[in-house]
Amino acid sequence: MGNSSIDVTLVMIAKNEERCIQKALLSAKPFVSRMIVVDTGSSDSTVEIAKSCGAEVHFYEWCGDFSAARNYALDIANADWNIILDADEWIEEGGTKLQLLDIKFPFVGLVDVSSECNIDKYTSRAHSRIPRLLPRGVRYVGRVHEQPVSGLKKIPFPIVLGHDGYTRIQAERKKGRNRKLLIKELELTPNDSYTLYQLGKDFEVYGEAADAAKHYSLASEVVSFDAPYRQEIFLGLIRSLGESGQLESALFIAAEIMNDFGQSAEYFFAMGNLFLTMGSAHPEEAMEKWLPMAEAAWIKCLEIGEHPHSHNYFVGFGSFLAAKNIAVIYGVLGNTDQENKYLQLAEELQKKYL
Repeated sequence: MGNSSIDVTLVMIAKNEERCIQKALLSAKPFVSRMIVVDTGSSDSTVEIAKSCGAEVHFYEWCGDFSAARNYALDIANADWNIILDADEWIEEGGTKLQLLDIKFPFVGLVDVSSECNIDKYTSRAHSRIPRLLPRGVRYVGRVHEQPVSGLKKIPFPIVLGHDGYTRIQAERKKGRNRKLLIKELELTPNDSYTLYQLGKDFEVYGEAADAAKHYSLASEVVSFDAPYRQEIFLGLIRSLGESGQLESALFIAAEIMNDFGQSAEYFFAMGNLFLTMGSAHPEEAMEKWLPMAEAAWIKCLEIGEHPHSHNYFVGFGSFLAAKNIAVIYGVLGNTDQENKYLQLAEELQKKYL
């Protein structure tokens, strides 16, 4: 590592991650002083692979608390700076920037986590800015979806982490893992908007729309106005209400939040989907009302475009996914010229942004 006077350590907790841990460790190895892996009970070859990559492997008896395990790993590292990776992540860009860190100017670094994900039948990427670069002394709280707590300023740091844990195959493998922990966390903090939000996401991912809507709704009632995940709560609520057949409630919420979120492609993408669902529920009004409204919403997405510097965003909502949906509408209407036009646009935009 270039700056030998500063100890930058990779810190990871893992369990049964033989599929991916080698890629994670080797992506970080050129840029860090040490690699600390705390194993919480693997029954596969995770430990052997980690050691073969040069990691120091320690063991921790799992107690149903991710923060406790992460803090144990941070205690072992005792490093000037810690770069936190999960086993299904890897450093995609910016690793050399770690050599520029200086402990005289501590901060919490927000990195860009770029996650492969599935939206309907399409593959896209979700981007989130997450605190993963921690100076000595910062520790985590929260049983699950844990967060580092510090009075230090949070600053974007130019590292991109790849992540494949949100694909359908990996999501199915993890099914049920977090929900029990989230429910326990909610028992301790029943009005915590972040826990409610994560429970809503968990129910939504596994197709349980009514329960997702319930928890998103509870989160929407207590979330602070400046919470970075506030928009995600409300858009998740709209999606889940629509998917569970509560269409009038979804339309009401959509109108209520338009002033807050009406400048985002994510908002209008959700509106287009909702209007399309309304057309399916009311076919007598579909051609004259709901399909034109869906088309207008997705055209608005294209006008807004992609905004990659927002806190969280999905690639495609402001580009190729919206264009593909417009093409579907013209296919239904039998307008082949317009259908082909938007299919071609979608292909061009997909090449540009993915």
